[in-house]
Amino acid sequence: MWTLAQDVLNAAKGMGVAASALALEESAVVHRDLAARYGRAAGRWPLWDGRAEYPAIQDAAAWRLIAEFVHDDPCLLLWDPATDRTVIRFERGRDVVQVLGDVHRSEFYVTDPALSLMLCFNHHDFLIAAGRAAKWLEVRRSQGQT
Repeated sequence: MWTLAQDVLNAAKGMGVAASALALEESAVVHRDLAARYGRAAGRWPLWDGRAEYPAIQDAAAWRLIAEFVHDDPCLLLWDPATDRTVIRFERGRDVVQVLGDVHRSEFYVTDPALSLMLCFNHHDFLIAAGRAAKWLEVRRSQGQT
């Protein structure tokens, strides 16, 4: 059966990008802890829904801005667990944008291993930020940059 995670991992491999799937147990912990930190009531998904205080930019290409924030730091790519329960670790954060440009994109989330930030690109073409990424996206939005 085809999954978003398999699609991403296959594309990463073809590009020579260092990416790997976390174990299912570790992925479940990331989903749980990210939802507890950034979700609305009771850590329900989608995490962006109902959180008006999170800065956002609406633009179909805004997801590409993620590379500007994560640079070369490791990051985690994930989806609503109802869509795909796998979490993928990228050793170099900017590679996540390169790979996502070559695969089917649906609503996705990017965080760091410490879960100190959340970036989400949703099906309404909004890039939404929380945690450490919130101030950066507020500045981008106030400058009218996308």
